[in-house]
Amino acid sequence: MQYRWGGAMALTRNHVPAFGEIERDVFAACGCNGLGASNSTAAGIAAAEFALGHESELGRVYRQLAAPAPLPPQPLTTIGAKLHLAYREWSAGAE
Repeated sequence: MQYRWGGAMALTRNHVPAFGEIERDVFAACGCNGLGASNSTAAGIAAAEFALGHESELGRVYRQLAAPAPLPPQPLTTIGAKLHLAYREWSAGAE
């Protein structure tokens, strides 16, 4: 393996990325659920176009997505996240 990526994984409960204008003139594209190489790139392009006021098919796709579902209260969030990540690591090892 010549290249690899590592970092924190932003997960949303309903597997939908957070996208849009989160505050006046502040745009976000995050929470791509481990699909960062492709999804984050596309979401970043769409967010930049949105911030500049450009219309595109990619931007329309991201703006039509549902909002990320709110997380349950603690400690359920932490327990659930750890179980989910452990399952994903286990299932990825089986591939």
